[in-house]
Amino acid sequence: MSLTLLFCVQDLIAQDLIILKSKEEIKAKVLEINESDMKYKRFENLSGPTYSIRISKVAMVRYENGFEEVFNENVDDQQLDEPYNSGTDHLDPLLLKNRLELVAGIGQPLGDFALSSGDDAGFARAGSFANLTAAFPVRQRFGVSVMASFYSNGLNGDFQNSFFQGQVLDNKNSSYNGSYTALSLMPGVYYQVPIKDASLEFSANAGINMARAPEYYYSYAFENSFFTTRYEFRPETSFGFSSMLGATAAFPIGNGSLCVNLNTLIRNNTFSYRVKSIIGVEGNTENLEFNESNSITAIVLGIGVGYRIEF
Repeated sequence: MSLTLLFCVQDLIAQDLIILKSKEEIKAKVLEINESDMKYKRFENLSGPTYSIRISKVAMVRYENGFEEVFNENVDDQQLDEPYNSGTDHLDPLLLKNRLELVAGIGQPLGDFALSSGDDAGFARAGSFANLTAAFPVRQRFGVSVMASFYSNGLNGDFQNSFFQGQVLDNKNSSYNGSYTALSLMPGVYYQVPIKDASLEFSANAGINMARAPEYYYSYAFENSFFTTRYEFRPETSFGFSSMLGATAAFPIGNGSLCVNLNTLIRNNTFSYRVKSIIGVEGNTENLEFNESNSITAIVLGIGVGYRIEF
């Protein structure tokens, strides 16, 4: 009975009614009207944030005293039907929408993971990536997300990697089969900064990955000798840790937004290799099999574009 009475009393409190051209009605307290914008507070939360909406979207305002103000119907209404935020001090209702985002682009390895010369040469080169992210707002500009990320970085060049026991000899041969590939699943958080006609988002994600290193074959022969040594490295799938920091600029297009993304992926994995060593001369060789492991921290800078659907 008390709860019912409370709602009845609330309905009796004077309120303004904003009627949009889309026929949507907003119960509000109108604070200010200028040539382009109308500022208001939602009636359900008068002590909450101040909203702003384009005049071009408003058909009429019915004030608490019964007076009705009709706005020019010929004003351009090609903007969004939703209220928008005209400044960073207010909450943009568009930021409170769930979304699904797909971004793809180029990933450039950095640091030791991209060495191209010296005793440790032969690591990853530029490759491709694809990130699929589902994001859910929690309050104001903060939210949580879940990201599935795929990165692939190939190899090329003349290998002299010390882990593969390479030697700088005239008669050497090295080859690989595959790329460094990883699929990561990373929950995270994000913070959005509303900008007129766009938004800027900063995100941080961390989780696990399933990675694969390429198969590697290395052989060499001493000069003026028939004696050869061959190593065959076959990696096993590795499970490791992944984290990503990213920044995304989103520009509304159609029913979603065009996204430009810059991110840094950090991935740590310990790869176990089944190694086969073949030593000797043709027709008389000795085969040895053993296991080795190698810990790799991959740092990859990615830049890509994609599309975001809001729902």
